[in-house]
Amino acid sequence: MSVLWKNWAGNQRALVELSRPTTEHELCSIVARAAETGTRVKVVGAGRSFSDVAITDGLAVELCDYGRILSLDTSAGLVSVQAGAPVRELSEFLWTRGLALDNLGDFDDQTIGGTAATASHGTGARFRGISAGIVGLRIIDGAGAVHDCTMDSDPELFRAARAGLGALGVVSTITLRVVPAFNLRLLEEARLFGAVVESFDDLLAAHDHFEFSWVPHTERVLTRTGRRNTEPIESRGRWDHWRAGGSSARNPQALPDGPLRYNEPAHRVWRNPRGPRFIESEHAVPIEATTAAAGEVRRWIESNGAEVLSMGVRVAAGDDIALSPSQGRPTGYISVRCRRRAPHEGYLRAVDAIMSAHGGRPHWGKVHHMGAAALAPLYPEWDLFQAVRSRIDPAGVFENSYTRRCLGPVHPGT
Repeated sequence: MSVLWKNWAGNQRALVELSRPTTEHELCSIVARAAETGTRVKVVGAGRSFSDVAITDGLAVELCDYGRILSLDTSAGLVSVQAGAPVRELSEFLWTRGLALDNLGDFDDQTIGGTAATASHGTGARFRGISAGIVGLRIIDGAGAVHDCTMDSDPELFRAARAGLGALGVVSTITLRVVPAFNLRLLEEARLFGAVVESFDDLLAAHDHFEFSWVPHTERVLTRTGRRNTEPIESRGRWDHWRAGGSSARNPQALPDGPLRYNEPAHRVWRNPRGPRFIESEHAVPIEATTAAAGEVRRWIESNGAEVLSMGVRVAAGDDIALSPSQGRPTGYISVRCRRRAPHEGYLRAVDAIMSAHGGRPHWGKVHHMGAAALAPLYPEWDLFQAVRSRIDPAGVFENSYTRRCLGPVHPGT
């Protein structure tokens, strides 16, 4: 039976055949049958992506019943989970055992598989995204066969599949490196844009985690600085939770009227309060270009009177994943959020152009308008990814409109 699937933001939707497998054997059978019948397959996660990366005209596979935590080796610092495990549940499981994921993004209702597939990230100049913490995975290819891969057993597949955009196969299980549990002592306060930009490098060096969000058409930004520690928890009250995130999520002009300080488990600090739904783009630029690119976006927004909710700036260490936006370089991430019903298409195309001029790579799960011809020169391991794709899915079972546009077809000319 066909169902209407849509993402969290509501800007992506499709009428799909939906399957909810509970075992790896079922996953393999689904893919094998699809290959025999010429059906396209796409795994869908929590629907947090703003791009059409998860949209399909074939079979959508939802892993809501395939999210078990399979094993935990505390001495080695490794956890193995099924790809449908929500980040929040895994984080809480680890916390009760004195462990944590090293760095997380804004939303913890995402699945581990979906977070990895789009190379999602948090912030911190010395810390990488969640995909970089993967040390092994099992992936089902376009014929329904399972491949175990690590950097030692199949390095090309491993480098590609840790952020595979759903284009290489169905990731079944993931083994992640974990770290001892820690708290984040966070300071949130309003500052002036110019002062933050001027001291940007010093702020990155002085704090484990740093980010800021500019309030459009003002001089003000909200900064968040975090220090890792194992000191006693100092929780926020309900009012402070509203001040720290809920208020500004609903009204970007409503910055805290004074500094907020608290010390809480890291995975709960990173969590972003739910506010009105929005559309977002994000680009990764070389870290040395971050402030110049952010300043140019700000000037464009102001000169065009753009109806933008916010512009955010985060940072990440470089990694070695073929199509990670942080591949091979320390990175500044610049995001632009718009109201769903605002004329965001033109705004975000303008942001694309600005970011391209600074060597920007778009976040795969967020709105962008770049195609394969423009993207290929940005990634030194583009050809490696394409070779792996041709090997593991020669029939294009995992193709969709997004991969054809952004990666090109598996077989050029088709």
